[in-house]
Amino acid sequence: ALAGVEVVGHDIQEGLRRLAPLGVSPAVVLDTLIASQLLHAGERDGGGELDHGLAAVLARELGVVAPADGLGGVVRLAAALGRKLTDAGMAG
Repeated sequence: ALAGVEVVGHDIQEGLRRLAPLGVSPAVVLDTLIASQLLHAGERDGGGELDHGLAAVLARELGVVAPADGLGGVVRLAAALGRKLTDAGMAG
């Protein structure tokens, strides 16, 4: 399932590992958590290590506050981040 499909998400690696035995195997995976860690490797903020949580990544990369409308808004913003990373040559 999902052959030929590009999946974009944040911190999705464990979920995909658990779904693999069920045949869920997307063609391309962009994990925005991993992308953030790669883009900002070694960077620190004022209080220590740079935050790579979803809200921090959305604010840093897209200049937006995590949406209050829940998952639908987060999915839209994660897709926008995926496009930004693709444009930067980091994905797909």
